[in-house]
Amino acid sequence: MLASVKAENAKRDGKTYQSKKAPRDILLLNDWSWDQSAIRWNQDGSQVAVMLKAWDNKDRWLATVDFKAKKLLNQHRLHDDAWVNYDFNNFGWLPGGQGLYFLSEESGYSHLYTKALNSKAKKLTAGTFEVSDPVLSKDGRSIYFRANQSHPGIYNLHKLDLASGQQQQLTSLTGNLNYQLSPDESKILLTYST
Repeated sequence: MLASVKAENAKRDGKTYQSKKAPRDILLLNDWSWDQSAIRWNQDGSQVAVMLKAWDNKDRWLATVDFKAKKLLNQHRLHDDAWVNYDFNNFGWLPGGQGLYFLSEESGYSHLYTKALNSKAKKLTAGTFEVSDPVLSKDGRSIYFRANQSHPGIYNLHKLDLASGQQQQLTSLTGNLNYQLSPDESKILLTYST
């Protein structure tokens, strides 16, 4: 088992829920609102990362597989006494296959992180807004993402340079948007609504 949970009380729908310190089933994270696989191989196929969740939805893990030792290595754990939100769990491999990028709500808001394997995570975005739908550029130098920095209901497209940490807002719209990069990354298709 990757982790144990302290017995804690949490309120949900006005009712008290008692968490119990006990083994729980752990499953691959599969959710109807999620558009990626819970299993991601690095580019050369030498490493695999998996997104796991506890059946009670209080813990989520990003883990890699140590093929020699035949065990999972915990790379990141997210715990929430009430519920882990499954809309903000995208992840993928960084170039070279020795690090990951991922979203986590550990600060209370969904933000973007990178992490070399078996080391400390580095937070790339911060603030009272949510980051979603990260896409790594083909050259591995930047990550595109949606964020609602100016208002909870206004999302714009951003691009973050991984080497410098510099963030650039690419759109200045006043509603919600989704995006898709063209195969050569020279254009971006936006679906937008006010």
